[in-house]
Order: sequence, then structure tokens, then C-alpha cells
Amino acid sequence: EIVRYWDTETGQCLSAYKAKGICYCAKIHPGDDNILVGCGNKNVLQYDPRIKDGESLVQEYIQHLGSVNSVNFIDDNRRVVTTSDDKKLFVWEYGIGTAPMKHVSEPWMHSMPAVTAAPFDNGNPKFLLCQSLDNQILTYQSYGDRFKLNKKKMFVGHTIAGYACQIGVSPDLKYVISGDGDGRLWLWDWKSQKVYRKIKAHDGVCIGAIWHPLESSKVATCGWDGLIKFWD
Repeated sequence: EIVRYWDTETGQCLSAYKAKGICYCAKIHPGDDNILVGCGNKNVLQYDPRIKDGESLVQEYIQHLGSVNSVNFIDDNRRVVTTSDDKKLFVWEYGIGTAPMKHVSEPWMHSMPAVTAAPFDNGNPKFLLCQSLDNQILTYQSYGDRFKLNKKKMFVGHTIAGYACQIGVSPDLKYVISGDGDGRLWLWDWKSQKVYRKIKAHDGVCIGAIWHPLESSKVATCGWDGLIKFWD
């Protein structure tokens, strides 16, 4: 229930904040360094580390009905996208937490505990890839003021069985990767959505997979077997 803010150069903890419930995710806003934290109390808390007098909690985003699992920024960091255990996706105006500007909720939707934004065009993501607990990766696309599901970009085949497996995207947006509940690493072709390759990566759950940002042939994975592996 504690949010800590470190200096990456010195390793010094600059500040710590008492959150309202268990913290499941946290993101730093690229513009003003405010920290957005998704919590188990169903809210997103916004802290301003520049305020040192104990009043650093500057905003609460209040509408979700379950624990908040992910926070991402879109549209030149002017909007915030959150997902929750309530099986809903909200799009907010940054800094306005009273009501979301867009509410995405369908009867067929499942919780989406892991979300990856990619690719970045001048810091602005065009797509959000969401790990849905019905064993598929959904793609939401931002068109200026419009935000909707891209039904042509769904990636299936893996079994995550309730795990929040991280999604990775190659820097050139040619491939999508994800682990699964059986310890396999899955690679899909972005254009065709077909499975390109699958690898037995870990004993147990392969919970994390990320592409090297500069060397496009290298991937790192981590699993519940306590190992981090680097693949070429």
C-alpha cells in the first residue's frame, strides 16, 4: 500500500506515499512527472511529487467497480486509459477524475489485466494491446478523439488461464509476443495475426515478455520458475 518514487541515477527514494489499498500498477506522466497509481480500492490516484507538504494527492479517478489493473497514456498524454477487474475499459481526460470521457463495456468482455501501448509515434501510441482473460489479445486503436476496438487485430492460441501475462511488441511492429500459463512464449505476425512460432520458455507460467528496443531479434522473458531468459 506504499508508492515509492526513486531517482534512477542515485537510487535514492525521493518520496513515498500512502495509497488507499493495494497498488497494482503505476505510471509516471511523461509531461509533468505526476504518478498515476491503480489501486485495489477501485480508484486511480494521482500524486504530484513536486508537492512536499503532504498534499501530494492531487486527483482521484473514481468510476471503476473493481481493482484497477493497468494505466496508460494516449493522445499526446492528454488522456488516460485504465482497465479493471470490473471488465471495463475507461478513457479519461488527464487531470479530470470525476467521470470518464469514454466507457467501453460489452457483455462479451473479460477482465484485461495487462495492457501494452505500441508503437510510439513521437511518444504517442497508436494501439493498445490488451491481454483478455478469455485467452485472446485485443487491440484498441486511437483515432484522434475516437477510440475503438480493431476487430482485425486479435491474437489467439495461447492459454493464460487467469494470469496477467505481459504483452510485447517488436520495435518495427512486425511481431507480437506473449507468455502463457504453460510456460510457452508465443509469437504472432502482426499483419496476418497468425502464430509465427511458439517456444517452451519456462517451467510454469511465463508471466513477462518484452522485445529489445534496439536489437530487433532479441527478446527477454521471465517466469514463475524464478528465471529471466534472453532469446535471440
